[in-house]
Amino acid sequence: MLRCGFDSKVAGCNRSALPPDVRPWLYPAGANRFHVVGYAPGAAFGPGIKRQSPDRGQSPRNYGRRTAGQSHCLTSDGKAELLRARDFRRKAYRPFCLILIGFVLACVSLAQDSRTPSNSRGVIRLRVRVKVGDSTKGLSRKRFFLIKGSADQNKSFIDTVEHQAPLTRDCFYRQAGASEALIKWLKESDCESVYCREINADDLSGPGAVPEFQSALMAGEKELGSRDLARKWLTVNLPENIREGYYQSRQRDLQTLIKQAETISGASVISVMGDRNGTAYFTDLEPGSYIISSILPIEIGDSFVSWNCAVSVKPGDLATERPLLISNKPDKNVKCVGVEKPLPVCDITSAKTK
Repeated sequence: MLRCGFDSKVAGCNRSALPPDVRPWLYPAGANRFHVVGYAPGAAFGPGIKRQSPDRGQSPRNYGRRTAGQSHCLTSDGKAELLRARDFRRKAYRPFCLILIGFVLACVSLAQDSRTPSNSRGVIRLRVRVKVGDSTKGLSRKRFFLIKGSADQNKSFIDTVEHQAPLTRDCFYRQAGASEALIKWLKESDCESVYCREINADDLSGPGAVPEFQSALMAGEKELGSRDLARKWLTVNLPENIREGYYQSRQRDLQTLIKQAETISGASVISVMGDRNGTAYFTDLEPGSYIISSILPIEIGDSFVSWNCAVSVKPGDLATERPLLISNKPDKNVKCVGVEKPLPVCDITSAKTK
């Protein structure tokens, strides 16, 4: 008897030649659906199927060694029937491969496009060094601004900045009723508020104690019932004007001037803060003319110093090149020299807190 798998169209296969009780088991109703992908599940069933030889029907052991045109189902004389399952699988994978290749090419194209603009941008590396007396040091933790446009385009803004008459820190806190100990504490680290440095034990007791800190500590200890907690939350019990009044006053003036600069230039103002050595970076800049400005004058020693210098950014300018040196004193290597003015004399009776 000839065993033929599920396909009744294979030459030499005849379902009617099988016993009636075997046909339903060997030929289930959905057999033809499996033949589409080139594999007939029922062909693997039946008694002694693993020991059959190629001339008796199924040959599972030869799946990997069949030549072109051979099939799972063999005729009684060993002739292979053509099977197109492998071609079908290749055709099924072809659209997927084309989509994958297209996706990879699109990603490569986008990556190239994203790299192209980087060569057309520039970087400015600032190095701010100031001379006070006989010593020269980096100006730490000060903010500088970059304004779009040339000096001529921003002339009205520069005139406004250079003719400011700001209140000094000492004058502000004296008018606010601060103790000389607090004024000295702020000046030691060039602080605009009490948040710029840690309050130590020496600031709470001993000859260098700050009266405002002592009063805040006592109020916190009374409220919280713990000296340790009162010390951690000490600044909460300071009057707002003492805590950060000078800083907030300068911020209001700064925001007003930034809006004026953006109105004149038609572009956003960029800012950076220098590190402890006075180094800062303006990155990803469009080529063109700019103004580097401190906007608000900075207290250095007994003077106010303002910087408003024109610079040019070219495509490909890198931070690894020579830095733009800024100082309050002229020198052959200094590219931007600030304008110095002596600090105004503080008249406590006429000083106004902003």
